[in-house]
Amino acid sequence: MAKKSDKVRLVVVLALIFLSGVAFYFKASSFYSAIKYKIGSRCEGCTPAVSPVFKLDPRIKEFGLEIKKIKVLVPVVKDVNGKNKDEYNRLLQGGVAHYQGTALPGEGKNIFIVGHSSSDVVPGELGKIFAKINDLEKGDEIKIYFKDKEYFYEIEAKDIVEATDMSVLESGDREIITLMTCWPLGTRDKRLIVKAARRM
Repeated sequence: MAKKSDKVRLVVVLALIFLSGVAFYFKASSFYSAIKYKIGSRCEGCTPAVSPVFKLDPRIKEFGLEIKKIKVLVPVVKDVNGKNKDEYNRLLQGGVAHYQGTALPGEGKNIFIVGHSSSDVVPGELGKIFAKINDLEKGDEIKIYFKDKEYFYEIEAKDIVEATDMSVLESGDREIITLMTCWPLGTRDKRLIVKAARRM
């Protein structure tokens, strides 16, 4: 009888351990889902980029930037107000920013795009999406996707300007793309400018 009682007790203990494990699993899953939801909801009004690796999805085909040399493939958020810091940083959680009031692809003027090189405001890869644009050289290619069309540009110049220099926004008389980020890395002292002319 004692042996039988011990066996019953062992079965009960094992069953309790199993049920505890199942309960812990479901609790952990709920916690993970809640955390994931909170992270994904940080960018109200845009679609946050959860993964550092973007595929050629509809968002990018609608407006996207590709620089193969530095492995950048990212959505471009259209018409971002660069003077409103809160809006600017919020929308940059969904891609790089097309500066409000500058040209769009095919309009024959200056298309101005801004991205972070190092940021504690925007998490993940998007916080340093432009960290390597200084590696670009004359002749390197930039591709813009816009409304399911592709536009090609060739790097022609780089420059470092003051953070207050607004001349970089001028529309000009030909189609170029201007990329801008803070410089040097980890500071907001100056701005690194990369310009590329459209290749017809």
